[in-house]
Amino acid sequence: MAKEELFKNPLFGKLIASLGAFPVKRGETDTESIRKTISLLEEGEVVLIFPEGSRGDGETIQEMSRGIAMFAKRTKVPVIPVGVIGTNVVMPRGKSKGTKHLITIVYGEPFTYDEVATSGNEKQNRELFASALQSKIVELCNANGSLIRISQTRSGSEAIGYSEPQTER
Repeated sequence: MAKEELFKNPLFGKLIASLGAFPVKRGETDTESIRKTISLLEEGEVVLIFPEGSRGDGETIQEMSRGIAMFAKRTKVPVIPVGVIGTNVVMPRGKSKGTKHLITIVYGEPFTYDEVATSGNEKQNRELFASALQSKIVELCNANGSLIRISQTRSGSEAIGYSEPQTER
C-alpha cells in the first residue's frame, strides 16, 4: 500500500506499481484498497503497510493505524513488526534533498491479532493490537541503535510479548 500521491509522479508511480504497490487514499475510507488488501492477504501474499501513515522524525513513533488490526483480525494472518532506521537522515521530512546514509531494516517475530486481543471489547482489542505493534517496533529500533520513543498522543502503550529481533542490513 502506498499513498496515492506517490503515483502522481509518472516515473516513480510506474516504478512502484511494477513492484506491486497500489494506491490508498489517506484520510478516508478507501473500500477499493481495503478489498484489494484483504484479497491479497487471503491469497497468501505479503502486504507492506506503513502503520504510522507518514514518515516520522526518527525520534518518535506516531500512533498506529487501526486498519492494521482490522486486516489482522479479518484475515487471521500473522503480522511481522518491522523497524526502518535512518530514513529520517536520508530524506528528512520537509526537505527536497536527502543525504547518503545507511538504512537499517530490522524484523521482529510474527504475532497474530488473537494473541494480543484479549479484551471482551472490540474497540479495546484494536487498541491492544495497535499498541503491541507500536511497542514491538520501538523495541526493535531501540535494540538496533535508534532510540525511539512513543508519541505522547497515545496513552497506555506498553510492550506486549516481545521476542529477539532478526536483523538484516
